[in-house]
Amino acid sequence: MCGIFGVASCDLSNDLGDVSDYQYALNLLDHRGPDNTGTWSGKSVFFGHKRLSIIELSDSGNQPFSDPSNLHHIVFNGEIYNYIELRLELKKHGWSFLTNSDTEVVLAALVIWGENALIKFDGMFSGAYYDMPSKRLILFRDYLGQKPLYWSIKSNKLLFSSELRSILMLPGAQWVLNKIATARYLLSSYYSGDDCPVEGVYKLRPGTFLELKNGEIGLKRYWDSIPGEKVNGITSSVAVEKFDTLFDESCHKALRADVPVGILLSGGVDSSLVLESCLRSNSQIDTFTVKVDYGGFDESQKASMVIKHLGIKNHHVFTLSSKNINEAFHEFLTFSDEPHGDPGFINSYFLTKNTAHFVKVALSGDGGDELFAGYEPFLAIRAAKIFQLMPASLQGLAKSIGSMVPASDRYVDLRFKLDHFFRGFPAERIMLPYMWLSATSFEGLERIFDKKSNYRIGKKDLESSIALQMTPVRDSSFQQQLLYFYQKIFLPEFICMHTDRASMQSGLEVRSPFLSKNLIEFANGLPDSIRMKGNVQKYILRNSARNRGLPIEICNQSKQGFTFPVALWLRGILKHYLLNLADTQSNESFNNLIDQVELIKIVNEHLAGHRNHYRLLLNLISLKAWLQKFSNVSVA
Repeated sequence: MCGIFGVASCDLSNDLGDVSDYQYALNLLDHRGPDNTGTWSGKSVFFGHKRLSIIELSDSGNQPFSDPSNLHHIVFNGEIYNYIELRLELKKHGWSFLTNSDTEVVLAALVIWGENALIKFDGMFSGAYYDMPSKRLILFRDYLGQKPLYWSIKSNKLLFSSELRSILMLPGAQWVLNKIATARYLLSSYYSGDDCPVEGVYKLRPGTFLELKNGEIGLKRYWDSIPGEKVNGITSSVAVEKFDTLFDESCHKALRADVPVGILLSGGVDSSLVLESCLRSNSQIDTFTVKVDYGGFDESQKASMVIKHLGIKNHHVFTLSSKNINEAFHEFLTFSDEPHGDPGFINSYFLTKNTAHFVKVALSGDGGDELFAGYEPFLAIRAAKIFQLMPASLQGLAKSIGSMVPASDRYVDLRFKLDHFFRGFPAERIMLPYMWLSATSFEGLERIFDKKSNYRIGKKDLESSIALQMTPVRDSSFQQQLLYFYQKIFLPEFICMHTDRASMQSGLEVRSPFLSKNLIEFANGLPDSIRMKGNVQKYILRNSARNRGLPIEICNQSKQGFTFPVALWLRGILKHYLLNLADTQSNESFNNLIDQVELIKIVNEHLAGHRNHYRLLLNLISLKAWLQKFSNVSVA
């Protein structure tokens, strides 16, 4: 695990000249790799690396890495869990290994198999490979976007980095806010697809590689898995057995490291399964849990139940107090290199920061909900089908009645659920996943965003861009459409984003056994009726948990996850952020984007408890802090 930064002339022949600015950009990634800094420069290529040493702890594992001929070069972020098996295979092709690192395995695979090597990797990864003989450079990113990679063309140079900050803060660089992408951010709470906050910078999409050759850039997909595309004729009992085999194999490989490894345990089904499986390989493994000591919200007792049942000796509980909440939220706003409205950042940062004092690697349950239908919207499928058949008059009546339900400070109270459910109508079904999870409606966005300028969002433009992302499942079942949305849009830039940024801020590597390529393809091949049995979500995982002897309360629990009473906090310990948000004198760029009258209205509605606007407010707080931090971004 690490941070990478690089530059290449677009024709791979021009001299890059002075590279001191690139060293400055690389140093902005110190937190991602505190153990070593390495650079390699050719005439037209610069590779920089910040290392967090996990496998092959000696200097021979440092990067950038080159083959003995000095013709092939790589800089790489992540871990390849099946590197031992690939190493044996590559030896048969004549490669003589000089190290025990997975980095050399990646380089050898790319030299021998080209981009076809990417589909052989089981792990999380992003990186760059330069083949000098063919004057060809590729950038690549893992299957579902666990590891980030940004790229841009600036002054006829290709720039890439693990984090946006290194590109944005290159000396002398000026940028313009991407307003259409920022409008989508305010709706969804994250920048998805290849969206970035600024024009001219892009995220490399998961399962994709970028090729630079002969002065031209091409983007190619090397892997894909679409829910329902290849359905297996399989019974539920066989499916559970198959899952157990694949999952145990994934957990076993994910434990490979030359440093201590632990488990991030919430007490949910997913992380409990990870712990139970990993105990088979390491009976002394440490576990780490957050206890919330504020607002009457705490679910650490579920984790304690699992710990007691499995006989774990080394269990660490970190108490998130009101002081810690304030500190964690402030630090999140300080280190974030793009606006993000996920309250899970608070927990993830606090948990991983404290966990990093004990281990260098931790495994999590990320991905279980996205692969096996664990989120609440899956329970709304039947209701949505019925609601869509209702005449417009009845839909309007239902919305009016729903608007009379009082709001509360609960994370997902009845009013919150109704507001989000009704937000999807009227709309075609393929739009429902996006609208159900949006922080506000299109109409709400139009009222608050950029009224002071002549810029207008364009509802049709937003809808068409969303529908375009969902094209591969346009004719699929509603369950498959939801799965696709969660896997391809929500998971990479909401879940994986906060896991990567929060953990790497403290130099901790977090691995997700559920996101093994084999498990992804298996889950997407399940029939809808097995993934969910009636209203029983994650049917396969719950049955696996029962078979493994986990407590019945853990097996049968509903989805909770790392969630907090954020609406309450914004009226209490985080209230000063709302007051700053409504301060019309504090940030000119922000004030030129957001209608202050509408903003003050929703702030006051939230403070008075009349409406729960916490999601939109978090998005706006994060955006304002980001504009303050990156003052070289113009909103013109």
